[in-house]
Amino acid sequence: MTIRSIPSGASLRVNGEYVGQAPATLSLNRHKPIHVAADKPGYYSAEKTFHPEMTTGGAILWGLNNEKSKNFKTDTLTIRLKKRNSEAPPLEKLPPAWEQGHKL
Repeated sequence: MTIRSIPSGASLRVNGEYVGQAPATLSLNRHKPIHVAADKPGYYSAEKTFHPEMTTGGAILWGLNNEKSKNFKTDTLTIRLKKRNSEAPPLEKLPPAWEQGHKL
């Protein structure tokens, strides 16, 4: 399985373990859910939980019960990261005038 990020180059963790930067190609056991987290400076972190026994795009059913499908390395999971608004200051650094004039 290949894990991609948009934009590419995000740091990837699979089930809490760092596996490198996207794109990364891994062999994963089809019997376990896969939790993927992606981080990249300037972007919000993104996470997805993937259940490999489900049909992906209607094309592949990894849940087939035979030895050849026990491990898979055949499809792509893409995580899209949302760009942070570089114009907005971090919440802990708002100007005092802004804090006085605006209430949440």
